[in-house]
Amino acid sequence: MQYGNNSYTFTVYDEEVWDCPHYTNVSVQVSKPTFTVSATEAEAPVDIDFTNTTPWAVRFEWFLDNEKGIDATNENPKFHYEDKGIYHTFLRAYSLSGCKDDADTINVKITVPESKVNEFNVFSPNDDGKNDVFKLDIIAMKTFEGYIYNRSGDRIHTWNNLDEAMEGWNGSMFNNGSLKASAGVYYYVFKAVGKDGVEHKKAGFFYLVR
Repeated sequence: MQYGNNSYTFTVYDEEVWDCPHYTNVSVQVSKPTFTVSATEAEAPVDIDFTNTTPWAVRFEWFLDNEKGIDATNENPKFHYEDKGIYHTFLRAYSLSGCKDDADTINVKITVPESKVNEFNVFSPNDDGKNDVFKLDIIAMKTFEGYIYNRSGDRIHTWNNLDEAMEGWNGSMFNNGSLKASAGVYYYVFKAVGKDGVEHKKAGFFYLVR
């Protein structure tokens, strides 16, 4: 069956009595599934909206992550993209009678910003609401692991993951608040991998001012 207006002719014979045919024409409109996306290019992390525009569809299977499986079954899903890539998205639509068809693929290009870590060399955890936490300015990282040492080489704080690094260091031993680190010079080292695939390894120092 072709998409568009299709005409079919049915012929019925009455062989018992008249032995003559009767013709009936049936016109069938066949339309391909369609959908729209809120953006075909975007910078991660980002949520992309997918909207069904197929009038006859009653059931939906969305493939939004390069055909790794069905990612959504609601009519108008929102999908979150974290990593860069070109994603081949399509909809498999089902009619009320159970017929199914795939919509044309729409490519969604996701980019990520350049990964980087900007360092700061001083902070003052004196509870005045200003610069109370030592934080590295982490941009577009996927993983992160780091450590803080005092001048004697003792490890006094650990960042096990990206979330902990984003929270920063409050100036107490392992962020527990019971023992405050003294004023002076401290050292940090970290290793991280950006969403753009770039590996970062660096060491530096900063001042804690009370």
